Amino acid sequence: MNHRILQWLMVIVILGLAGFTWISHKSNSGDSLHQGSPAIDFKLKALDGIDLSLADYKGKGIILNFWGTFCKPCREEMPALESQFQKYKDKGIVVIGIDASEPQNTVSAYVKALGVHFPIVLDPGLEVANAYQANELPYSVFITPDGHISHINIGQMDEQIIEKYLKTVLPK
Repeated sequence: MNHRILQWLMVIVILGLAGFTWISHKSNSGDSLHQGSPAIDFKLKALDGIDLSLADYKGKGIILNFWGTFCKPCREEMPALESQFQKYKDKGIVVIGIDASEPQNTVSAYVKALGVHFPIVLDPGLEVANAYQANELPYSVFITPDGHISHINIGQMDEQIIEKYLKTVLPK
């Protein structure tokens, strides 16, 4: 009986190691986004119901900010994003807030209360969040005017951090 249990434990350990090896290989197979990667285009509905595409902003420096109303660091970061958007919007910078699968009325009330004026889009199936590997919130992607990723920031940013990376995507 003990011999049979030992055999099953060996099978479980081998399968576990095989699974871990496969997952490790899969996550390092070149599918990850990094500095210099081309940005992934998308089309999502903005709060006003109009389709918004990343391609609509070709030639501009872009900050994609993945967030949710339930995320306290996201709420604390929003005023800094709005401030930097207002400061640089006439210099070719756009911030696009991508909400993490929440109802439109919840998101609309939230951005109105915070006084956010940059475009907000809804990602109901999290397809764009998954494509950008935004597994934590807030998650920001800085995109150059030629459509390449300059920097990815995981976690809350203040105005100084936003401005530091924003300057790397300013149109020339």
